[in-house]
Amino acid sequence: MTTHYDAGNSRPPARTTPTGTARQLSGVPPQIFSLPPRSVPHQTTTSSISTFSTTRDTFGPAPKRQKIHGEYAYTINPVDSHIKLESPSNPFLDIPLSEVGVVGLSTQTISNRITSATTPLSVPPSPTRPLLLPLRKPRAARLPLGTSVNEEVQTKPYALEIPEIAPQYQNHTAADFFPWLGTHQEDTLGEISTKNGFYDRTPATPLEYNSGARSTIWTNLKHKSGLQILSSLFVSVLDRRQTSGMVTAKCTFKPPPRVTLTDAKRESWLRDLASPTIPLRRLSRTIPHGIRGKSLLDHCLAKNIPVWRAVWLAKCVGANEIRAFKRKGTSGAFATGGESKWIREWTTNVEQFLEATVRSCGSPGWQLDVTYGLQLVKHIYSEHLLNKEHYLDWIITSFHDSDLNLLPSWFLVLQGHFDAVTHQIPLGRRLVKALLEQLYKTSNVKTGEICTSISMELSTSLRSLVLSYPSYFLIPDNWAKYEPILRACNRSSDIRWTSRIEQIKTRNFRLLGKSGDALRDSRTTSRQRFIDLLDTLQIASDIRLLSRKSLDTLEDRTLLAYTVLEWSTTRYRDGLRRTYIALRLLRFWNQAGLDLDPLVLQFLGHASSTAAVDRKAIYRLIAEMIRAGIFSIGKYLQWLIAGGSRGEHVDADSADAFKLELLNNIPLCDLPLHVLNLRRIFMTANRVPCPNDFSNEEAVKQSLGTQISILKSDCIQGQKNNMIKDLAGLSGTIKYSISRWIRDRIAHECSGIKGTGSKIVDGHCLEVTISLADFYALRDVLETLEDFPMLADVLILLSASDEKPLLEAIAETLDHHVEVFRAIGAAEELFHKLISRIKGIYTRNQSDKSVLLSLVNIGENLPNSGAMVLKLMQEIGVCDSKTAAAACSPISDTMTDAVQSGNSNFLEEMEAMLSGGISLDKQTLHGIFATISEMLRIAWFDDDPIKCRFIEVLVQLRSFNNGDFDCLMLVWLQQLLCLGIHPPLVELISPLVCAGVLDFQIFIHHFVSNLNNEVNEKDCHRISLDLFSLFDRISARNDRGRSERTHKYSKGLRNFLRTNPDIIVTLICRCFKASAADDAVVQDRARTLIMSSFCLSIIQEVIIRYKPAVSSLEQVFSTDLGLCNLAHRMLDCLLCLMPSSLWVPATISQEIRTLLRFANDFNIRLCQLKLNIMLDVPQDHIHDSNTFREECTAILVEEATSTFKSRPGIWLSFLSSLPQLNAEMFHARCMLTLLATTPKCALKTSTSVHSPFTSVDDADALLASIAAVKIRLPSIPSIESIATIASKINQVQSYIQLRDRGVGSHYEGVDYIKRVCHRVEQDNLFKWIDVLLRLLTIHQSIIRNIRFPQETLCRVLLSLGLLATTSNLKANSLLSNTVLDAIAFFSGFLSSESRSYCIAVLGDQQLLYDSHIKNLFMSADDEIDWLHITGPGNMSTSLAENLTPIPFPFRRWEMVQDATPTIGENDTSLSLTFFGARKAVL
Repeated sequence: MTTHYDAGNSRPPARTTPTGTARQLSGVPPQIFSLPPRSVPHQTTTSSISTFSTTRDTFGPAPKRQKIHGEYAYTINPVDSHIKLESPSNPFLDIPLSEVGVVGLSTQTISNRITSATTPLSVPPSPTRPLLLPLRKPRAARLPLGTSVNEEVQTKPYALEIPEIAPQYQNHTAADFFPWLGTHQEDTLGEISTKNGFYDRTPATPLEYNSGARSTIWTNLKHKSGLQILSSLFVSVLDRRQTSGMVTAKCTFKPPPRVTLTDAKRESWLRDLASPTIPLRRLSRTIPHGIRGKSLLDHCLAKNIPVWRAVWLAKCVGANEIRAFKRKGTSGAFATGGESKWIREWTTNVEQFLEATVRSCGSPGWQLDVTYGLQLVKHIYSEHLLNKEHYLDWIITSFHDSDLNLLPSWFLVLQGHFDAVTHQIPLGRRLVKALLEQLYKTSNVKTGEICTSISMELSTSLRSLVLSYPSYFLIPDNWAKYEPILRACNRSSDIRWTSRIEQIKTRNFRLLGKSGDALRDSRTTSRQRFIDLLDTLQIASDIRLLSRKSLDTLEDRTLLAYTVLEWSTTRYRDGLRRTYIALRLLRFWNQAGLDLDPLVLQFLGHASSTAAVDRKAIYRLIAEMIRAGIFSIGKYLQWLIAGGSRGEHVDADSADAFKLELLNNIPLCDLPLHVLNLRRIFMTANRVPCPNDFSNEEAVKQSLGTQISILKSDCIQGQKNNMIKDLAGLSGTIKYSISRWIRDRIAHECSGIKGTGSKIVDGHCLEVTISLADFYALRDVLETLEDFPMLADVLILLSASDEKPLLEAIAETLDHHVEVFRAIGAAEELFHKLISRIKGIYTRNQSDKSVLLSLVNIGENLPNSGAMVLKLMQEIGVCDSKTAAAACSPISDTMTDAVQSGNSNFLEEMEAMLSGGISLDKQTLHGIFATISEMLRIAWFDDDPIKCRFIEVLVQLRSFNNGDFDCLMLVWLQQLLCLGIHPPLVELISPLVCAGVLDFQIFIHHFVSNLNNEVNEKDCHRISLDLFSLFDRISARNDRGRSERTHKYSKGLRNFLRTNPDIIVTLICRCFKASAADDAVVQDRARTLIMSSFCLSIIQEVIIRYKPAVSSLEQVFSTDLGLCNLAHRMLDCLLCLMPSSLWVPATISQEIRTLLRFANDFNIRLCQLKLNIMLDVPQDHIHDSNTFREECTAILVEEATSTFKSRPGIWLSFLSSLPQLNAEMFHARCMLTLLATTPKCALKTSTSVHSPFTSVDDADALLASIAAVKIRLPSIPSIESIATIASKINQVQSYIQLRDRGVGSHYEGVDYIKRVCHRVEQDNLFKWIDVLLRLLTIHQSIIRNIRFPQETLCRVLLSLGLLATTSNLKANSLLSNTVLDAIAFFSGFLSSESRSYCIAVLGDQQLLYDSHIKNLFMSADDEIDWLHITGPGNMSTSLAENLTPIPFPFRRWEMVQDATPTIGENDTSLSLTFFGARKAVL
């Protein structure tokens, strides 16, 4: 067989044998090897070597080893069975023969090995050489002798097969494949073929070579001018080609027409569009009508039309729609408006399609649909076929409003447009807000893998935006909300990230209108927030959680601990629990490393000179700190000695007396002996009045031992009863010693040491008993001593008892003092101990409802007790069902007669009847209740002791029907109050509440809601005073019932005060109105009740903890001058300004100044109320109210200017709660003062040594005051004020521009003094620019209003834009950045028309070259006119240069390929003549 090369290529003859085959190499197996071609630089190989033959004319026998001349060489080692390839870069590459096989090594194997060893990874391997002969199949191994082989006999004759790798023509015939038959031209050897080789094409004859243009041209080229002639010839040829190849035809582009087709043809056309094999020119003939808008996109999605063909269809439809507006004969403006309207509608359709696609997530096949939908919309957006601004804003809004299920999908959509969104500042700010809001939502969801992953993605995006686009985080309104979660995005300690966050925070503070002291101001407001946290604290059991919340509110630990000390000892807070909350917080921080000794000594030094502290609370707190070991009494003694305190002839209210009295109120139990000696010596030396601690203590112990049996001991048995009645008057030292002794005695009795027959369980003796009277006596003693930690220890010790009454009393005590015990940290332990003991003692048949109710009340106030409360409620339900089941037999007629007659044995018969198991209908229940209630009223007036038995009967009667009984009880009490013939309400209500017959909360709600229905005003005032008198805890203690009744009633009062502050405020307002009644008796009673101590404490607590109380009381006090005077007296008593009996009215200016300087963080709400009462005096009692208000406003502005910087938190509280009219006057006066003192910039270039500027510090105070009062007045100032600010900014801008132009020439050669004055004046001017910017940002709410005139906003922004480009301002980087931030912030409020106007003005001023200004004002749809036209396309260059380029409208909708069925010369949308296009030569 003979192989041939391509026609026209020469090749050397091959050495052949007589049989016609190439001669084989010696020493090489008879198989054929193929090697890759040599790489010859700058040379193309046109022939390939298919056999190992000699080159050119070299003949003869081959050597034993043929060496390839080139980069590679190979040898075959039969011993190693390897082929070794040698190259300069890799000398030896071993190829095992196992890869070659028995036949030999394939060309591809060698090529791959050489390529992988010598070429780098980036270079692809050499392609397979064509025309390689297939390798022969390996010869089968020879079988051993005697083995028979079943060979298949060939029945078909041999037929020659064409090799698979042979090249083929289009008719599938092999190229250059001629089997050897001896008749081919190559097989015939001649002289020419032997010398030159064989050619498929016959060489040209000399005659043919010399004929043609060569002979003609060659003659002319022989001369000297031949080269010039040749170049002229070529130039003329090229000119002729240029002229004839230019496109000169007119543009024949028309959008593909639309025709009306049937539904079947329309579907067929859409299927053809979905097929890429059908050309678009064929489809452009018949584009069907009716495919537009969202249906077009739905068809593309349903038919799976390729994206580029779907965009082609959208362009065709859109171009026809837009041209339809121009065919209707409308003018250019209307046509442009119609086009814009259609594009907005098309954008809305695309948005609806994308939203439907995103919402299809989760349906079958949603992955493909979502992928296709996103790709299609992305291509439509990239082709500029949408209203970009509307589309991008819609994407951001959809992402912002998305729920957690669709959030990943919308985030995927948003990520596809990140580049477009981040190139526009307004869109970038909205993007940041959306990302932060979604991260804020997902951070509150703690479960879900999707939530975790999306949170990580959001954090990653925010991190990149913070580092790349920090200006997008200018969100002053929401910065306080999003700052914590933004800081949490940084999971590594990146210094660059931290500094960038601090810069963003500072810029946001500037946009809020705050000064450089904003951080200090925020620190002050953080202290107020921490105080509010302590005031509203409900659960104090988890001290770690409380400490973490405290540190999140206020980071300064020293200020935090000092605030806790002040809060726990101020006179403006009430309750013992605050002492123990403060103690646990201080102990926790002390364990964390905070040194409390210097802090406490500093606090004591300050507290000794102020009257706003509760000295008893200080004594109690210091004593508990000494007990806890976190305060050293020895250091306190050293501090007293160093301070020179003296105790002789000092006033009892002086600072020295306070410091020395503390030594009489500290526990001495665990103090070292040297400290006790130092205390005694110091007190003796300073003649401090010190009672005989030991003698008084022993006397008290002896008296208590004779009264309480469990406290008796051998040392005091037989002593005379000398009970000290006034335990509260003892010194603190004696109190702590006695309470410690009581606790130790109870622990000794319960330890099992005394006696030998006691049973010990968990260290407690179960046989130790204590009578209920002794328990109540112990409880009263410890409550009087106010040592609740010892009371908690005693309750825990006694909770191991088996006595049911004792456990019930312990539960009741815990319920009564649950807030204090919870603050101490003992409530949970005691609660669980009671639960375990009651489970072991009580059974279902013996459960007591009262103890279960007490445990339920306790559990509701404890964390993590919900499951236990539910179980207890189930037990109460079982008790109620048993009571209902017991009442089964109906009442007899004789018993009804006995009830109606009311004989002397009525109580005995009624108790027997109710306990005997009966059932009562509604009518009988009403009759029995009427009889018992009338007898109860008579018994109260007669002071009959059997009233307790009547109440017990009512308790039994209520068990039959709770709802009807409660209604009857409320009606009966209402009748008593309306008649006015009833005992004192406290004596009437407290036994009913303690017995469980009456719900205190329902009772108060019912009567307060019915006060407005009272026709008689006198009765309304009387009922209001009666109801408010119920909260007198002192009167409640005078109840003649048992001690537990007092506990229940006071517990109900505290619960009601804590949970119903609005009802308390209503009652207080009613009492104040009663103080102005016409009836003198009612008026005196109301005034006495209001000025009573319990009423003052309730009013103080409500005002402190309930913010709406201030506004409610203001409305009442502003109606009458007498109420104002009474309110002043009440508030002066609460503020400790002067005793109520010494109240003397002062001038209004003195009162205002005194009040402003007396206010602090703890009494600020009381001071707010007093100030508002002084400012909002009833106008009927003032001759000239406007003058009075102006005088008050002038005082406020003066005080604010001088003291706002030192007390920003106090002023913020005052100004944010001013009355409406006073706030408006204050704001107007501050604005007038500030704008009047701003620099009046003279528009001249001359300088002056005299500075026309006032104090910038005063301006800072006025700005802070305006910002504070703006909280009260969201609609102030007027538009004229903003216009005035704009004019001021414009004046400053013009002045700086003039200075900027003349600074180089005017100030050359001036003396040093004038230069310094110029620099000072410039710095001062820059400060005033900052003041004006802050004044503008303070009133941003007015600018945001949709009714704010855009002309004024344009004036402000243009002035700021011109100001930002001045060289003097650019030198001040801080102020320059502030101006740019203000432009970025306020430019987001511009409308599209206003933005276009600003761009036009800035373009005229040649300011759009500044990248900052350009990015601040340009939107997504604002495109620079990049395509211009100077004239027709065939115009010469010289004429075109003299014409002014004009913008050329670029019709993106008509950029359609294959728009016409036939190909035209100039059928493109943009005419080819504009570009000098030439015809293509095919």
